[in-house]
Amino acid sequence: MVSSVSSAKRILYVDNSFDSCELMSFVLTELGHSISTAQTITEGLNLARNSSFDLYLLDTSFSDGTGFELSEQIRAFNQTTPIIFCTSDVRDDVQQAAAQVGAQGVLLKPIDIDQLAGIVAQWTAS
Repeated sequence: MVSSVSSAKRILYVDNSFDSCELMSFVLTELGHSISTAQTITEGLNLARNSSFDLYLLDTSFSDGTGFELSEQIRAFNQTTPIIFCTSDVRDDVQQAAAQVGAQGVLLKPIDIDQLAGIVAQWTAS
């Protein structure tokens, strides 16, 4: 079921995998949201600086650094937009590191669509 346009949220998804970006773009668009994607920290940071988003979804590993570094860089100019890490790394220290760089949580891959929809609704509620 597609959400109404009035509840559409702008989401930035940054993941090193083109396929993951395509899949997330499809899923979030089907859920009624507007999504932008990037595959590097540099691209993600440029989008975050030049556009307004309701939610950031970040992977943890990139060719040009880590998602934790990206989160810190985003937090330097935006302290309020929620950040959720999307990763297959289930170690406790990943969740601790995410919290230390200003993220609100970690969503484990493979991502369950219902869980993703709930996370988006929870962290973008007005």
